[in-house]
Amino acid sequence: MFRWISPDYVILAHVRIPIIIVLAAVACTACSASEPERAAEPTRPTADTEIANSVPSPIRDRGTLNVATDPNYPPMEFLDAAGDLTGAEIELVNAAADVMDLRSDYSIEAFSAVPSAVRTGQFDVGAASLTIRPDRALRNNAVVFAESGSQLIKSSDAQSPDPSSLCGLEVGALEGTFQIEQLLREANECRQQQLPQLKVVPFADLESATVSLSSGELGLLLTESIVSGDLLTDFPDLLTSVGSVRKTLPVAWLTAPDARKLTRTIKRALQRLIDSGYYQSVMQEYGITASSISRAEIIWAEDRQKSPNQRKGSG
Repeated sequence: MFRWISPDYVILAHVRIPIIIVLAAVACTACSASEPERAAEPTRPTADTEIANSVPSPIRDRGTLNVATDPNYPPMEFLDAAGDLTGAEIELVNAAADVMDLRSDYSIEAFSAVPSAVRTGQFDVGAASLTIRPDRALRNNAVVFAESGSQLIKSSDAQSPDPSSLCGLEVGALEGTFQIEQLLREANECRQQQLPQLKVVPFADLESATVSLSSGELGLLLTESIVSGDLLTDFPDLLTSVGSVRKTLPVAWLTAPDARKLTRTIKRALQRLIDSGYYQSVMQEYGITASSISRAEIIWAEDRQKSPNQRKGSG
């Protein structure tokens, strides 16, 4: 359910709503099932002197890493029952800040405002499950911390289709998303090959799409794998995946295009989390190990003289 901010911008947005609440209300079978227990929170690595010394002096002197987020996208960032900010991405940002000997200070922003707010220096980092498309212009630096793709899911009561061909099926996705784009291309291929029509059903938000799917009104839903994994883990009796994840793309933390030193430092802090095993334990705790990476990377703000592969590197 990637949705880009503007035609020339690479960061893809998402719709973020409390799907767990929606699904719990859809089927009584979910009410009787106990929610899986999360693993105990692992211990975060402590400050690394060498990495901390590489933090730009204005940030190091202030002692805080100012982070813009939009906490409406479980399991990555959301507010828990007590109203506290939490989630896999939040835990990782907090841990990276610890490694840099900083305290993370969050500000709630509208998702669409996060990239520009970081780019203009209002915040040091944007952390809101921002997905990068290499075929579109990137106007911020990006530290890749995960990956996500498109996943077909269905109601557990529905028959499983052949995921290699969606011709003749009805598939839902969110309006204006990368998934809609994928489905429309496949629908066009079905027409060109004179095969049964693929009916693409657009939804205004993920809540209505999920309710339609779990109630049996919709046959299939193409959504983001970093979301579908959490839904499938929490509601195994309601939803089932179909086939493998499609079109995997990087998910990243954003920095300003001129903040190259900070970008490298954040990348080093993330790699420390990966090497220590803390990163993997967080991804496992939130049921998104399939979105894990083994090596932190930087994608620099676009230099139009370089290809996307040339812009991506270790930093």
